Amino acid sequence: MFGKPRQLETESELYDVAVRALMRRAHSVHEMKQKLARRSENKLLVQLVMARLKENGLIDDARYAKQFARQRTQTRKQGKFRVARDLRARGVPDRHIDAAVEEATRETDEGAVVRQRIERKLRSYRGSDTSKKSGPAGTEGPRKGRPPRRRARIGTMSAGDCLRVSFVAQPILAVLFQSVRS
Repeated sequence: MFGKPRQLETESELYDVAVRALMRRAHSVHEMKQKLARRSENKLLVQLVMARLKENGLIDDARYAKQFARQRTQTRKQGKFRVARDLRARGVPDRHIDAAVEEATRETDEGAVVRQRIERKLRSYRGSDTSKKSGPAGTEGPRKGRPPRRRARIGTMSAGDCLRVSFVAQPILAVLFQSVRS
């Protein structure tokens, strides 16, 4: 779909590309090297720009890993293994990953996060309240165009579906189902 980006020949042009990319979002050292290598075939030029970025404090794997791990654990509620996997995929060294993940997950309870996720998923399986409007705004009743039989089955979870849930999640689901029944 897109062709090869325009090849840059000078250090200032390549540095400007790097700064614009960093203004959009933070990058790991590995990601930035790849981005610059696509824009210039001159490896020495890429190394000069990378050294200049590091010297100016614009790119740092340790800071990037901490920021990434904190954002993923607090806002997206992702666990430490998922965050570590994503950081490895972005080329961050393991020493930075371990420190960042430990710092970010120190104050979070992963068991509570898992329980919240399962509860949210179960709410979607249980279906909506019959008192709620499920149609478009300003109309009464369910959306038109769907057969009545199918409309009644959407959002329900059968006992067979519960049995197919993975072995790891079964103890948590048992506790949640007990709390729903009572």
